[in-house]
Amino acid sequence: MMPQYLETIGLIGRLHKLFLELVNDELAAMNAHDLTNAQGLILYYLEGEQLTATDVMHRGYYLGSNVTYNLRKLADNGYIDIEKADHDRRCIRIQLTERGQEVARNLEAAFARHADGLRDMTLTPGELDASVRHWRQLERFWSTLRPAEVPDQAAPRQRSRAA
Repeated sequence: MMPQYLETIGLIGRLHKLFLELVNDELAAMNAHDLTNAQGLILYYLEGEQLTATDVMHRGYYLGSNVTYNLRKLADNGYIDIEKADHDRRCIRIQLTERGQEVARNLEAAFARHADGLRDMTLTPGELDASVRHWRQLERFWSTLRPAEVPDQAAPRQRSRAA
């Protein structure tokens, strides 16, 4: 099981990197050179919604980047509007501007093209559904996994020497 587990971990990392590169390419094709892939994905997931910064962070749209920084850059570049709540000035609501909506729509079209391309690979919807089920199982497993207890003083490892 160990070789398959390690291959899975490596594959997840490579797929994630490839996907982010695709997003970068799509943003470049739109002449959205002031956006990072993480910012583009934030815009995509915000389409049609009004969220708080906490919602964005908890949904994982930032993909490891700094949410506050990205939201500030998106606002500075005219992709989102940020409105502070009357009841708590620390709480902000975020929604897309027309410029942000355009990027989100273009990414939606790009992802639709990508999905159509999967058919050319003879990957069926059922096979993709099975993959999603497996990734969800792994997600549940990792979300419940806790580190093993580490002894206070680890015994030194002994190496065997070949004669």
